Amino acid sequence: MVYGKTIRLPGEFFEEPTTKFGLDSFASNLQKQMLHLYPSRPTRSKSRSVFVPKDLQTCSHVFLRCDRVRKPLEPTYDGPFPVISRHEKYFTIKRKCKHINVSVDRLKPAYLLQEKWESEKELPNFSKDTEPQHPTEEPSPNIRVSKSGPIVRFPPRFLEQLSLWRINQISYQTL
Repeated sequence: MVYGKTIRLPGEFFEEPTTKFGLDSFASNLQKQMLHLYPSRPTRSKSRSVFVPKDLQTCSHVFLRCDRVRKPLEPTYDGPFPVISRHEKYFTIKRKCKHINVSVDRLKPAYLLQEKWESEKELPNFSKDTEPQHPTEEPSPNIRVSKSGPIVRFPPRFLEQLSLWRINQISYQTL
């Protein structure tokens, strides 16, 4: 209607071909064309290369990837575990007092503060039972030690108020 032509139905979009093939000639032409087609050679799937950190060959402890379905907020890696022996494709590590062989693909080097721990018993224990170590010497008046252990340093603008607070605290204790 817009271009001055009548609306076509879906069956009217394609016109009849001008050349007509007989069934015998169509089948023979199709057979000739199919003889010229050759299947393409299958492509070889390249093996996936796995990233292996360079430090894995020299580290004393490693983290082990957990390959199961994890709970929410569960860490991806367990460890650190000490390395017993190294091979090209697997490492032998000590886990739960047993020596197990683990593929290099599942390992990640552990960077520890102290490199030469003899056994797992010497690993630091960060449990809540351990008390923080307080310095034995008395801190200077400008430095305070909190209950949890770290030293608290006040900015210079608060030192005057801190000294007044200490004087008030001492006077209340003497009363």
